[in-house]
Amino acid sequence: MTRELEIAVLTTEFAPLAKVGGLGDVAAALAVEMARLGARITVWMPAWRAVWESGARLARLDLPRPLRVPLGRETIEVSLLEVLDPPEGVRILLIDSPPFYWRNGIYVDPVTGEAWPDQDRRLVLFQRAVLEALPILDLSPDLFHCHDHQTGLVPVYLKTLYADDPFYRRTGTLLTIHNLGYQGLFPSEVLDLARLPMDLFYPAGPLEFWGRVNFMKGGILYADRLTTVSPRYATEIQSSEEFGFGLEGVLLTRAADLTGILNGIDTRTWNPATDPHLVCPYTADQLERKRECRLDLAARIGLTGL
Repeated sequence: MTRELEIAVLTTEFAPLAKVGGLGDVAAALAVEMARLGARITVWMPAWRAVWESGARLARLDLPRPLRVPLGRETIEVSLLEVLDPPEGVRILLIDSPPFYWRNGIYVDPVTGEAWPDQDRRLVLFQRAVLEALPILDLSPDLFHCHDHQTGLVPVYLKTLYADDPFYRRTGTLLTIHNLGYQGLFPSEVLDLARLPMDLFYPAGPLEFWGRVNFMKGGILYADRLTTVSPRYATEIQSSEEFGFGLEGVLLTRAADLTGILNGIDTRTWNPATDPHLVCPYTADQLERKRECRLDLAARIGLTGL
């Protein structure tokens, strides 16, 4: 009997619990589809304030021992929450630390419009907490599926600090690049926070990018496999600085391990026949009703002449 593949999905967005852009939709739809195909899926995400306010039912897990996470010179104790009403076949676990995650806005302070000044601490804590939590749960994944730079240090950790950890001896890593324009650039001091060796940081080294630490670059170089959101995007980000944002050369060194897979949509959610937000639901045989939707949208946003 074939054993189910155990996949740990690391993401900072998962619709409808917490979503800023397309990452939330893709991470959610892909997790559900992988579960449908027979994989055992556990999604890991910070317990953002948005999750609490989403209406999801949450329960705090009773762990056999405290979950303590190294962060710089500190050790932060965090807890685990589980979503009690997840999509079918998917388990969702949340890293809970209110001083870090109970805020309005996931990436950006809505008051200043700027990234949170401690965003490096928030992301390092999340990634390291997942790696520390899995052994406590005795949940050894076959694969970490990491999404974008926010989880790019996990492949680095597995090849450095956790390289000799028997718990992860058979665990592979996959990094999906959704948007290379956001790379997670931080001062070199973030390596102290992450407790990663400074010998990873030198000119043109695996984590160095114009004098700063680059989470995305680390993920690209240390992940076992890479994917992007389409075959065309996979080609574009290797072709020029316009699309590669300075990492095109790094990506070329991993070309054999990079695959573009076209994003699809969840047709159960994005179905015009059942979408409650449409003034006039329609099917492929009722395209005249689509015009009513267009007219309604035009009226809402003040367009005329349609």
